[in-house]
Amino acid sequence: MTKIKILGNPGKHNVEVVKKWLKEYLNKFNLSPEEIHLVFAKSLQEFIEISKQSYGTPDLREEDTLGLWWEEKIFESIPGLSYFRKNARKEGLPPIILIKQDAKIPKEAILDEISHMVEDEIGWLKIKHGAYSLLKKNCVGISDNPLIELDFFMFLTGEITDFFSGEIKCKYGLAKEVMEHKQMEIKHLAKHISVHEKREKIYDFLITMAIAFETTFPPRCPKRENERKLEEMTIDCIRQMLIEPLYRKIKSIISKLESPPKVANIYRCGAEIIELAQEFLEK
Repeated sequence: MTKIKILGNPGKHNVEVVKKWLKEYLNKFNLSPEEIHLVFAKSLQEFIEISKQSYGTPDLREEDTLGLWWEEKIFESIPGLSYFRKNARKEGLPPIILIKQDAKIPKEAILDEISHMVEDEIGWLKIKHGAYSLLKKNCVGISDNPLIELDFFMFLTGEITDFFSGEIKCKYGLAKEVMEHKQMEIKHLAKHISVHEKREKIYDFLITMAIAFETTFPPRCPKRENERKLEEMTIDCIRQMLIEPLYRKIKSIISKLESPPKVANIYRCGAEIIELAQEFLEK
């Protein structure tokens, strides 16, 4: 039986419900770690303080990953939960899931983090992050603003991460949950897209990329019918924004992602998307 330890103040979160969902998905994925730490924090500084008190150090990561994670912008970019992979934790620490104190935690978010835990166990996270470290070197020339380049890189790697998380879910018979998650994300995207809204061109590319990823299933998922249904939800918006050719190109690249993941394959596909973005921005 996995022991679940609570660190920090959960605030309004119903800890017992979170624990119930956590145990349900641990069973679904046949995972049984001795202990999991749920770390509740409302700010980056509070997370650092909890880390100092609980682990003796604010640094849970290896030296080569220092930098981005501790910036407030990165903390704020976490939607609600974030799983710390093995090589991002001090040796000997159990699995750690950061939960933002003021965030809503739907059941699907717990499923995502447990799927990442599975990826960690089988080595997929290490492969993905190896590819990301190479891709970061290519993510230049997107914008004169380094924060926008950081946004782009985080967005791209986040989409690739979710793609393989969906693959893991399908491997364990959760294709229905993958479809439901994609439908939810597309509705969220549609709610925030206005074809008349003036914004930097880079964000048109990010929106297009997000739609392309959400309408493309990983290899293990039943594709054709489900992808058609998802595209029906987005095609009017895509055509009104005049981005259909770009959308088709990105989808074509995404379809080249292989399972199980490989550093070279992820790097190649990510680099193609970065190159496409650079071409799009130069027009």
